[in-house]
Amino acid sequence: MYSVYLTKTAVYGLTMSHDRDDFWFFWNKGEGLVLLRAEPERYERLVAGAGPANEGYGPGSYGPGIFYMEYAARPVYGKQWCQTRLMAW
Repeated sequence: MYSVYLTKTAVYGLTMSHDRDDFWFFWNKGEGLVLLRAEPERYERLVAGAGPANEGYGPGSYGPGIFYMEYAARPVYGKQWCQTRLMAW
């Protein structure tokens, strides 16, 4: 299991089930991909400014499967298309 945090404008978190700096990432449309190991100060600034995460599900530590199931159940997401999506809604 790995942590993923979703905000209105960004996604960030830990990948690969390792608690090491080289697996922490941040992504949004304006900044692109930022890795903690490569740019720690920028990463921390972007995460701090990303806004509330996970729509009230708690402080984090949710795998992406939980969010996929939640969002897939919302009719509005069935009408959207994204080139970087990981699954078909």
